[in-house]
Amino acid sequence: MAAPRRRRRPTDAEREEWSNSEYPVVRNVRLELEDAALFAGRCGLQLHSVDIPEGFLARLPELTNLDLVYMPWTDVDLLAECPGLRELWLGNMRRVTSLDGLRHLGLLRFLGIRGLSSLEELPSFATLQSLLLLDMASLKRLTSLLSVFDAPALRALFLMGVVPMTMEAARLANQHPSLREFTWWSEGVPERVAAPVIDAVHLPLMTGTTHHGWLAAQPEVLPREEPEARP
Repeated sequence: MAAPRRRRRPTDAEREEWSNSEYPVVRNVRLELEDAALFAGRCGLQLHSVDIPEGFLARLPELTNLDLVYMPWTDVDLLAECPGLRELWLGNMRRVTSLDGLRHLGLLRFLGIRGLSSLEELPSFATLQSLLLLDMASLKRLTSLLSVFDAPALRALFLMGVVPMTMEAARLANQHPSLREFTWWSEGVPERVAAPVIDAVHLPLMTGTTHHGWLAAQPEVLPREEPEARP
């Protein structure tokens, strides 16, 4: 859902720039349905403080990588229009109070959630069956991380700053069947709070410097094979 502020329409120069870019970066404009043609065939798109109408993302069926920063949304329900996403970044979307729309993204391999300062609760991640890497930071109002461990294929969890990583979350991390790597850069959290939790997670630190590099080193998530029927 968008806020009432009305942004300007893009200039001809911006339209030309986006048409010639393999990974367009769109900032501070209002896009209409017909503008989706500017991004046709693109696999990646960055939207920074942009108004888009319902149906816009549905016109980009080849989209696999989407960065959303400072978007004027209160939820992420429009993401139901792009179920083919493999990588999603949600940054500094300060009005967002619900991430229920993530349930449609069963092919997602990477999810970044940072600076969603109004977010208090997470939905279950059980439908994110391909999620391998989760990056979360600066979620000061979030009350619990426990539902992220519902993601059945999760291999790495990277946390930074103020997040509700607790001893119960540490227990779930240790018990998760596929989680292999864990890092919490706990700046802003008292050491007496963070240190015991970090020590309680018996997993190696994350490898790699970027999520792109980390993902490139991972095998694809294969569908679970059904047992053969007995004759």
